[in-house]
Amino acid sequence: HTRFRNVTGVQTCALPICNQGAELFCPMGSVHMDVHPVGQVVDPTGAGDSFAAGFLGYLAQSRSSLQDFSALKTALMYANAMASFTVENFGPESLETLKEDQLLARVRFYQA
Repeated sequence: HTRFRNVTGVQTCALPICNQGAELFCPMGSVHMDVHPVGQVVDPTGAGDSFAAGFLGYLAQSRSSLQDFSALKTALMYANAMASFTVENFGPESLETLKEDQLLARVRFYQA
């Protein structure tokens, strides 16, 4: 991740890695997080967008600093959870009916 930072100048980066989870790189450290298991992957279209929305949405809602490693890890949990709902159906169908308690259940999967 140091080489990535040196080449791009980016300090904090969350990257989804398809069916292998996601990586977070920042000055405070790095972390890998596995994908959330789903029954069946129907369509991966939009999973990256949902990942970004989950990550940035959590940071915006919590008003967390990009220097808060714990908050960045929690944002990664939300990102992976959102992406996991997206792949279970076509397009945004799963997200249209998503309830907060369903999302929080998937986030808790990472906190266990």
